[in-house]
Amino acid sequence: MMKKYYCNYCCEWIECKNGKSFGGHKSNCKDNPIREEKNKKISEANKRNHPKKAYKLICKKCKKQYTIEMTEYVYGNNKYRKHCSRKCANSHVQSLTQNNARRKKLLGRNTHVVVFITRECKICKTLFVVRKGNDRKCCTRSCSVKYAMYVAQKRRNLSWSEIHLKSFKNGRKPTGKYYVEWFTYGHIKVQGTYELRTCYILDAMKEMGEITDWKYTFDRFPYIGFDGREHSYFPDFKVFGNDTYYIEVKGLLNDIDKVKWKSVRDNEYRLEVWDLDVIKNNESCYGITTCP
Repeated sequence: MMKKYYCNYCCEWIECKNGKSFGGHKSNCKDNPIREEKNKKISEANKRNHPKKAYKLICKKCKKQYTIEMTEYVYGNNKYRKHCSRKCANSHVQSLTQNNARRKKLLGRNTHVVVFITRECKICKTLFVVRKGNDRKCCTRSCSVKYAMYVAQKRRNLSWSEIHLKSFKNGRKPTGKYYVEWFTYGHIKVQGTYELRTCYILDAMKEMGEITDWKYTFDRFPYIGFDGREHSYFPDFKVFGNDTYYIEVKGLLNDIDKVKWKSVRDNEYRLEVWDLDVIKNNESCYGITTCP
């Protein structure tokens, strides 16, 4: 039970468990006039009775020598710091004793080791590195899509045309990690908004008599790819007028595109490449505001 005692120094009632606890308050009360003198005498007595000595020690981490002043009691009970600085104490450099203790604890356990192996891409035959246990079969996303179509053809015995027709079934064609939407313009289907906007421009050019006609073409131009094999390139539009030429509508430019375009020009045809800036300029010239 707590009792109240009145302190003559601070003039306050102090709640203490007993008179001994209250005596401790009076001795250390901040308003006690002899408190500082008493503490000084106690400190001097401790220095006489328990003198400090300088001990030279070796840091456990960096092995450097450092000096600590402490009493024999502290040194004898191993209650001193074992490192030369706070930086060494916080460092993650493990001592030989710590490593041996950890090695003994882990002895006999199966440690997890990551092993990497080299595989050959199923499509382009390029070597790539993969972690052991991973069933990845192709080097890039593009090759993975082609390999998936190859597997589908082999399992279901489908032709490439049937596979493409299935991919266009919902009006969307997967091209790598992107999906390109198909739009209907008149009696034709075009791929993406850039091609749709080009249809409006070509009709405006036809009305103004700059061209006689145009069509969404499937003309084929063979070319040799980077893999050394023959591929086919199909431009987007064929334009008829004083001369016949082709238009390729392009968003992102790839390394192989210039090889494809060269196959058209090698056949003595003119090929115009329309990107977004060209489409916007033509829309502005012909006053076209109907944009998807």
